Amino acid sequence: MKPEKLVKLVRATIRQELSEYKLNFGNPVQEDKLYTRKEVMQELKLSSTSVWKMCRSGELKFTRIGRKLYFSKSAIDHLFSQN
Repeated sequence: MKPEKLVKLVRATIRQELSEYKLNFGNPVQEDKLYTRKEVMQELKLSSTSVWKMCRSGELKFTRIGRKLYFSKSAIDHLFSQN
């Protein structure tokens, strides 16, 4: 195979892969911001006990990373949409 032909083939392959990548990942999903327990307490003006009770009852969804609890913005928004 001639070098010129190889270069054209490589370029065409790269172009095709990039266009497929753009289709799959062109519009990335916005990641949900995570809030700490203290941030939730401050923003919602709740006590630590209230946040704990809401977590325990399943009213406020959380993510545990190690020993810490984190709350997504969508979980907090969902809490307000219920009330």
